[in-house]
Amino acid sequence: MNLVYMLTLGHEALASLAPEFSDVEFVRADGAADLRPHLADVEAVVLVGFAYTAEVAAMLANEAPRLRWIQSANAGVDSLFKKGVPPGILLTHGPTIWGPGVAEHAVALLLGLLRRFPEFERNRARRAWDRGSMVRRMESLEGRLVLCLGFGNIGRGVAQRLKPFGSRVVGFATSARADADAEAIVGLDRLDDYLPDADAVVIALPSSDETRGLISRERLASMKPSALLVNVARGDIVDEAALVESLAQGRLAGAGLDAFEREPLPADDPFWKLENVILTPHIAGFGGNAFGRLAELVGENLRRYQAGEPLLYPVKMPDGG
Repeated sequence: MNLVYMLTLGHEALASLAPEFSDVEFVRADGAADLRPHLADVEAVVLVGFAYTAEVAAMLANEAPRLRWIQSANAGVDSLFKKGVPPGILLTHGPTIWGPGVAEHAVALLLGLLRRFPEFERNRARRAWDRGSMVRRMESLEGRLVLCLGFGNIGRGVAQRLKPFGSRVVGFATSARADADAEAIVGLDRLDDYLPDADAVVIALPSSDETRGLISRERLASMKPSALLVNVARGDIVDEAALVESLAQGRLAGAGLDAFEREPLPADDPFWKLENVILTPHIAGFGGNAFGRLAELVGENLRRYQAGEPLLYPVKMPDGG
């Protein structure tokens, strides 16, 4: 069988599987042009969401008669559904791959905001020592109430990393339960009960009909002016226009954002001009052993695929397939 992998980085990790699967041809494709010569024979595709362009989606739907399985390297597959997934295809995702990096990044954004790193960088640019005013504004994670919206691999990872700082963590999931990594896990229907007391909110939810617009203008208004918002998930979960207003008017202290509704973030987007934000280009998961974990998952699912066994982390298709 032919397996094509389309990754921004980490090609070596996928190529390292080849000796174990002598009957599989592993093919690297860096884009649609590289993919095209292999469409007639490709049976499986491994890719990151950014590689699944409209052109690639159309090629796989119309020109890949042997395609049976798509392994997404991402936890969320909303970007694939937006461009269309060929009917009858087995789609699996990677909820265990990026969690450690994304969780680290989320905590780094929180710390950067609390420890005033954006302001220190502006002071550095103008060579201003300014210790007197800054020392009064330094803050800490100790004792802070942090809400983790989503308590899968990423949300749990955030909670585990916050615990040594002495933070209080409440997680939000589909249903309430006890959990050693948080003082409580409650349903998303309880969000409005906790938001007014939150010192920080970390978004680690997939984009879905239930979560789009979850952090609405009304919910942003219910938060404390000293509160922080961190989004390492999907931009459409937040009302971005309302968030810009809240940050610009001082009704929210700051935000750390790694995901946006429009990506790349346009040069004229108002987020760029705000001084109380840290922006990163949807890069939170990279670093560490992410691609090693991807190779392990692909290897295990490839063994299962060849043996006719159920694959790990199947995604239910919108059409019910």
